[in-house]
Amino acid sequence: KWGKISSEKSGERAFYPMSKCDTSRTSIQGQFSVIITQNVLDNLFYYQQQLRQHPQKNKAIDYLKQRGLSGEIAKAFGIGYAPPGWDNLLKALGQIPEQYKLLLETGMLVEKEDHSGSYDRFRDRLMFPIRDNRGRVIGFGGRVLNDEKPKYLNSPETPVFHKQQELYGLYEARQANRHLERLLMVEGYMDVVAMAQFGITWAVATLGTSAGTTHMEKVFRHCNEVIFCFDGDEAGRKAAHRALEAVLPLMKAGRQAKFLFLPDGEDPDSLVRKIGTEKFIWHIDNAQTLSEYLFSLHAKGLDLNRTDDKARLISNIMPHIHLLPTGALQELLLRSLSEKTGLPIDDIKMLEGDLAKEAPVAPDKSPPLTTATTHYRREQLARDTRILKRTPAKTALALLIVHPELASTTDIEGLKPLATTSEDIQLLIELIEVILAKPDITTAQLIGYWQSYNKSALLRFLGLELVGDDPEQQKREYLDAIEKLSLLYQKEKQASFIEKIKNNTTLKIEDMSTEERDIYLSIFNKKTN
Repeated sequence: KWGKISSEKSGERAFYPMSKCDTSRTSIQGQFSVIITQNVLDNLFYYQQQLRQHPQKNKAIDYLKQRGLSGEIAKAFGIGYAPPGWDNLLKALGQIPEQYKLLLETGMLVEKEDHSGSYDRFRDRLMFPIRDNRGRVIGFGGRVLNDEKPKYLNSPETPVFHKQQELYGLYEARQANRHLERLLMVEGYMDVVAMAQFGITWAVATLGTSAGTTHMEKVFRHCNEVIFCFDGDEAGRKAAHRALEAVLPLMKAGRQAKFLFLPDGEDPDSLVRKIGTEKFIWHIDNAQTLSEYLFSLHAKGLDLNRTDDKARLISNIMPHIHLLPTGALQELLLRSLSEKTGLPIDDIKMLEGDLAKEAPVAPDKSPPLTTATTHYRREQLARDTRILKRTPAKTALALLIVHPELASTTDIEGLKPLATTSEDIQLLIELIEVILAKPDITTAQLIGYWQSYNKSALLRFLGLELVGDDPEQQKREYLDAIEKLSLLYQKEKQASFIEKIKNNTTLKIEDMSTEERDIYLSIFNKKTN
C-alpha cells in the first residue's frame, strides 16, 4: 500500500493545461495566476513522487504509520515528501530558466540574501497540498517530522494563494460528503487527516492563522454548522475567543456554532485514537453552543447574586451581543441576559446604545476584540462600496481600529493642521482623541462608539486589507502612514507658500515668518543640491 501512494495519473488529474483553464480571465494577473497554479501543481507530483521513490522515504512513511494513517488516506489528501537537502527541488525542476523564475515567484525556491542563488523552501517535511474549491492546488503546507520549529510552514502569498482566505481539507470534505451538514475546525493539517482516517471526513483547518470572518463566510457557504475544536489550555481559550469574534457577525437564522475544548494534553488526533470515533462524535454533539460559551466566558469569576457583578456581566457581554445580526439569536441572548441579571429586557435594550456610546473597558478576563471583528467590518463595507484607493489616512484608520494602542505613538498636534484637507484625516484625528481619552478601549467598543453616533458611513476605509498578521509589521505600516501624512502636510505648506510668492513677487526674506523662512530655505537647498 505504502509503495503506491502516488501515481502519474494522480498528478495529471490535478494538472490543468492552459487550454482547459478559464479563458474569461483575460487580465494579466489572471493569466499569471494560471501559470503559477500550473507550476505549483507540477511540484505536487514531484513531492508525491519523492514519498514513493526517495532513498529516505521510509522516515516519512514510518512517521505517517506512527500517526495511524494509511496509504489510502495519504493518497486521498495528496501527501508528499520534501527530502532533506537545500537543492533537491532546484535540481529537479529549476534548471529551465522560465520554470526557475516561477519557482521563485511561488516561493517554492527562496533567493539567497546576497542574490548568489536560491534554495528549496521546504526541506525534510511532509507536504500537504492546499486545494481551492475546484480541487486545484494553490499552495503547500509542510510539517516537520520531529520537534523542530516551525512545526508548520506554508507557501508564501501569491496571486492564487492567500492563507487568510483558505481552509485546508475543505475540498476533500466536500468530495467525501455529498451533502455537507457541518464542519469541524481543528488546528493543523495532521488533525484534519487523522479525523478522516477515523471516518470524520468533515474536518478543516486554517493555515497557521486565527479563524477569521473570511473563513467563517466560506464555511457557511457550504453548511450551516461549525464546531470549533480547541485545546483546553490558555492558548486554546484565546483562540476560541478570536473564533467567537469572527463568527458572531455571521450568525443568521439557521446557523449554528459550537465550541469543543479538549482535555489537557490532548489534541484531536490523540483523542480520537484514544476514545474512538463514536465517543469523539458524542463530544462534538454535546459541545458548548455559542450562547453557552458566550455566557460562560463573560460570567467567569462573577457572582450573579451581587448587583455589581450583574452590572459587570451586562457591560462585558453587550459588545458581543451588539455584533450579532438583528434577529432571533440576538433577541434570545438578550432575554437570557435579562433572566440572569433580573433586569427587564426593555431596560437592557435601552442600555445597549448607552454602553456602546460610553465604551466601558472590559476586564482582563474578557480579552479585547482584535482583527477578526474588524476584518468582518472591512469585508462587509468593501462589498457595499466601490473599491477604494489606498491612502495613508485610510491605512492608518484601518490599523488604528485593530490596534487602538497605536494612538499613543501619534503626534496628533502635527496632524491637526491637515484636518480641513480630508474627511479621512479629520476622522483619524477624532479617533485618536477618543482612544487617548480612554486608553484601554477595545476594538469592539470603538465599533460600538461609531455606530452609536451613526458614523458607520465614514468607515468605508475598513474595506482595506491589512498587511499580514504580525502586530510589529502592522505597527511599522501605521507609523509609515503617519509619516506620509506629515510629508503631505509639508508639501501642502510648500504649495501654499509658493502660491503666496507668485502673488507677491516683491516679498523679501526678512518679511517672511519663521515658518515661511524655513520653507523657503528648504526649497532653496533642494534646488542647489
